[in-house]
Amino acid sequence: MLASAPLDDEPETKAERRAVAEARADRERGIAPVPLDEVLREFRFTLDAPNGHYHGRMTAKEKLRVRVEELTEREAKATLDFIASRGADDFTRWLESRPEDDEPLTPDEQAALAESDADIAAGRTVSFEEIKREFGHPAG
Repeated sequence: MLASAPLDDEPETKAERRAVAEARADRERGIAPVPLDEVLREFRFTLDAPNGHYHGRMTAKEKLRVRVEELTEREAKATLDFIASRGADDFTRWLESRPEDDEPLTPDEQAALAESDADIAAGRTVSFEEIKREFGHPAG
């Protein structure tokens, strides 16, 4: 499935690329992924493992506990990463989805960075607050 995904479905974030690489490695070792519909399917009844008795409908938290115990370490980590990403604000999600800048710096850029490092080391800096005051921007 991942090998035949269309180009517009290519993973964009680091976490997505890592998950795809791990899924491909699992597949090469003969470990089949669990279909999403199976993962998301609600159970109506479940076996209560300690005493072997069935009990009625489970709460969402009970279902999660059962599913968590079935996860591999790799699946648990991917699930935690997904849950953590859900709390991020829109800008953070956008920023994390951008590809890493892997282009080498030009000689001019390297020289500009060296010059700015020297200015910082020599104390030749102006604070953002000073810039705002100079341009009449209210403090705050």
